[in-house]
Amino acid sequence: MSAFGPALFVRRTDGKDFDEREQQAIVELVRQATRTLGVTDEHDEAIEPRRHDYGETEAGALCVLLYSSYNYYGMPEEVMADQDETWKELGMKVAREVEAAAPGAYRFDCYTIES
Repeated sequence: MSAFGPALFVRRTDGKDFDEREQQAIVELVRQATRTLGVTDEHDEAIEPRRHDYGETEAGALCVLLYSSYNYYGMPEEVMADQDETWKELGMKVAREVEAAAPGAYRFDCYTIES
């Protein structure tokens, strides 16, 4: 059974690639943002976002998986669609927190991925 969850995709506004140090710094900014916002998973546990290798699907982007859930897979289609929207909204809230810490440095997108 697969797990799914919201992934925040981060790109530099100048189009340059991230070095390892900057990737680690962004993941830490995302973690700080989720703590500030009090984000929890479906078990009301604090989440621990992590870097996720999402291949070349989002070339040039750093993928940060906020958390993953096995509950998503068995949901009816319309419930999945609602969950996708909820996770996108969550990701963009986190993105606004990261943006406040590093104004103008990054662009963001968020959607559900299989982890």
